[in-house]
Amino acid sequence: DGQHYTTQGGKVIKGYFAKEPSNASGYMSPFGKQGATYVKDMHNGYKATFKETDTATGEMWVTVTDKYGDVVDQFNLKSGDTHY
Repeated sequence: DGQHYTTQGGKVIKGYFAKEPSNASGYMSPFGKQGATYVKDMHNGYKATFKETDTATGEMWVTVTDKYGDVVDQFNLKSGDTHY
């Protein structure tokens, strides 16, 4: 899911050039930054916590907990994967 981007400095004003920033290339993710976490509340006592582990691919580490907060499942989820 991560989309690679590259920007370039270019002529901005006659006689001046834009300096290429240190983040002129990298990956964009619709999920946020690597290490970011998101929680989906299933409203039946179960919650899934998603932690982005790879911005380039959108890969997530998922931890599912029950209404007591006990971990019932953990798995890696890649773009396009499903898990039941």
